[in-house]
Amino acid sequence: RDYKVTGVQTCALPIYGFIQPDTGKDVFVHISAVQKAGMDGLPEGAKITYDVVPNKDKESAKNLKLK
Repeated sequence: RDYKVTGVQTCALPIYGFIQPDTGKDVFVHISAVQKAGMDGLPEGAKITYDVVPNKDKESAKNLKLK
């Protein structure tokens, strides 16, 4: 099930990173989700809203928006 959350970018690598939600475990984010949001990258510490979606046996972020 998809759901919208807010979090902070905590780890930014060239093709992926992780977002720390306000509560819960870090969520994986791939560069393709960042690019689909019209951004070149996410600066570490950026406040973000996003949807959490199933990705294989884990969860990923999509529909990113800077707050």
